Amino acid sequence: ATVHGLDVGFLIASHDLDVILRTCERVLILKKGDLIADGDPSVLLKDESILAEAGLELPESYRYCRECPHHPANA
Repeated sequence: ATVHGLDVGFLIASHDLDVILRTCERVLILKKGDLIADGDPSVLLKDESILAEAGLELPESYRYCRECPHHPANA
């Protein structure tokens, strides 16, 4: 991101994965302080095994749209 012409980064700590999907270009997933995944939110936040390991659930936008043709599980 650029603010006043400067390249900056933001750190957001959240369990609201839908907010993370809408706002972040990169996500770090932690389990008890240890890094278990690092990458693109649209990839990592649909990986149910990674989310389960971290004690997280699929973002609501993925859970409630499983029947949609654009849903990652249907791609």
